[in-house]
Amino acid sequence: MFAVAKLPLRLKILCLGTLLLLAEKSFGLSDTVQLVFFAFGIVLIGIPHGSLDHFLYLKSRGEESQWRSMFRFLFFYLGYGLLYAVLWYLNPALSILLFILISAYHFGEMDLFELMNEGQFIHKIISTCFGLIFLGNYLLFHWPEAKVILSSFPGFELRISDHITTVYEQRFVWLTISLCFIGGFFLFYFIKNQRRNSSWVGQLLPLILLWLIVFNLPLLLGFGFYFSCWHAGLSITEIRKSLGWEHQSWLFLFKKSLPTNLAAFIMIASLLFFFYGDLNRILAILFMSIAILTAPHVQVISAIFSGKKAF
Repeated sequence: MFAVAKLPLRLKILCLGTLLLLAEKSFGLSDTVQLVFFAFGIVLIGIPHGSLDHFLYLKSRGEESQWRSMFRFLFFYLGYGLLYAVLWYLNPALSILLFILISAYHFGEMDLFELMNEGQFIHKIISTCFGLIFLGNYLLFHWPEAKVILSSFPGFELRISDHITTVYEQRFVWLTISLCFIGGFFLFYFIKNQRRNSSWVGQLLPLILLWLIVFNLPLLLGFGFYFSCWHAGLSITEIRKSLGWEHQSWLFLFKKSLPTNLAAFIMIASLLFFFYGDLNRILAILFMSIAILTAPHVQVISAIFSGKKAF
């Protein structure tokens, strides 16, 4: 236990994921257990990891917590979310595509943070490509489960289901092709920028293990682990560093994020009430809620990473 406690955070999370995978393969975790794990992860850390965005916003602009600054933050933040929510209502298909693109960039940005965090345009391209390859293959490998949830989005018709099912049958081929593509991209970039092989290979290996874990877990269990444990866990660590709160307790963070947490959960509860349906419909609405919250959240996080002002 002591040896595990001394490991870097990424390796600690991967140890947890390995135990989760072993438990699933050995005992076969029931749908109820998977749903509970997913729900608790979303509630305890998945959604809350974006609840400190107003502090990051103020820090990125070098401003104090004054009412004018907070009003500007709320205007832009809620404005982004509201516009995206309206788009969901008008064109669910386009909204889902945007959600995948935004999430790909956001996930890739955090996954590759230790490799490239200077905020250059080429880094944004690489992060987006990496995130797209991860998300695309993840959805493809879990297509039978993902198709049911996608079909439950209000107003959304999945017209290319048969084509994706055909691709699903060749998923290992597509995974190999995409990994060769992104691997060649990384190799070219790091050789061109004269990065030491030992440094970037050692940072890519945990990501390979991460993919092995989440690709071999059921959809909810895998996404719950990736989003709540890996992505949100790493994000909160970087947020604490950015705000100078590394030594503050989790209770301190909980108190600071409580107002925005409550607002986020009220919004999610309202959407669930309005679009109430079966479990797959509920999961679809939950993903839609995450998408609406992600749109402005990405703006704030990217500003912190690049050293620029948010909004």
